[in-house]
Amino acid sequence: IFEAERTTTMMVSAQSRHSRLGEKAQAAVELGYPEVAIRYQNLAVRLIEEELQHAQGAALVGLRRNRGIAFLFRAGIRLHLKDQVGAKADLAVATRLIANPSVDDTELVNGFRARILEVEAQEMAGSDRKGAIATISEAIRLVAENRYRTLIPSLLMQRAEWYGLDGDRAAMA
Repeated sequence: IFEAERTTTMMVSAQSRHSRLGEKAQAAVELGYPEVAIRYQNLAVRLIEEELQHAQGAALVGLRRNRGIAFLFRAGIRLHLKDQVGAKADLAVATRLIANPSVDDTELVNGFRARILEVEAQEMAGSDRKGAIATISEAIRLVAENRYRTLIPSLLMQRAEWYGLDGDRAAMA
């Protein structure tokens, strides 16, 4: 974390620092270290919140959207930590910031919807595994061809685990 803080402060733009922290968080999740990932993502959220205190005009609008994205990705990390309550809280903030009709970024909206579906699927996995599989499959479809396709490996792993629990070894592959 110290290294991330040190290297990100050398960059000029808050957007670049936010992106770099997000990339580190995503890498930590993919390597199986969600505890490290949440620290990176918390730094990204704090960075944006600090920048928001001084922003005006178009920069303010952009930072609000970035804040929503940061909360959206933190929700995903919380899911890996089995923190459903925290994930829902982060999704609620992200909803307020980015999930509105004025958002013209289809990929962002689909990435957001995929995270919501992931939370819903995890909630239903204990009682309705087939429903959870269908829901997570829809999340995979939403991000299959856009910039959020990096979510696919974790979504596929969750789905494979649920297929395995259902005894469907062929579908696990």
